[in-house]
Amino acid sequence: MNTRDTQDRLDLDQYDTMVLRVLGDGRRYIASIRTENWIIGEASSHDVYQAFLFAREGEWTEVEIPLARFLLTYKGRLVETHVQMNRSRIVSFGLALAGGDYQQEGPYSLGLDWIKVIDSRRLDR
Repeated sequence: MNTRDTQDRLDLDQYDTMVLRVLGDGRRYIASIRTENWIIGEASSHDVYQAFLFAREGEWTEVEIPLARFLLTYKGRLVETHVQMNRSRIVSFGLALAGGDYQQEGPYSLGLDWIKVIDSRRLDR
């Protein structure tokens, strides 16, 4: 599942964490963020920042993913050089079943209620 690319860019500079309310099935998923600043690939870009999403099976859970945990990938492979995400120029967001070394067969289901971003430094915990 991916959002459509638009001319409007999402600015997440004031936030440090993505929160998703999901109904998991016990499988590993990948959250992806694509930014406007192409680093490796061409303009249609395969440059994507990705992070694993783990959700408990059979119950609604709020999963927090620090934006700093998203790592640059190119065509699904980790880019060894650390490149910080440009949080002010978000083009799209997506969720996918993890593949690669985590090949998973059979039916899958990930329920999504909502997605938001927060500044965890400003929350009382």
